[in-house]
Amino acid sequence: MPKSINIGLAIPVVAASALMLMAPMLASAASPHFVGTPNCRISGGDLVCSGKVAGLGNVEEVTAFIQADVTCQNRGGNFPQGQQGGQEQTFDVTNGQITFSNLRLENPCPDRMRATFEDVALVIDGTTLPIDFP
Repeated sequence: MPKSINIGLAIPVVAASALMLMAPMLASAASPHFVGTPNCRISGGDLVCSGKVAGLGNVEEVTAFIQADVTCQNRGGNFPQGQQGGQEQTFDVTNGQITFSNLRLENPCPDRMRATFEDVALVIDGTTLPIDFP
């Protein structure tokens, strides 16, 4: 004789099983954002930034670099074309977060030209996080 299934018990069991299957997907979701306000300054003509990023998900490491539009001003007051993009660095992720300090975008301007940095951002594994910089 067939046994009957208690519907009142079956629905919670199915729901709990579905949540257990989805848990790894939820844990690996990433939504990078700054914790507090990152700090950037000019040091020796280079742009140097520090800060903390959370929301990196369940990964062991990320790569990041500072990016900016750079305008070079020569001694004659003219502005030849600048460059952008800093040197990429790898960071170990702890609890979905990294702290970066002295992440540097070197002055790409030749011949002792003065660099102006605009539209500064941290690029972390392909995600661009804008940084307010005067």
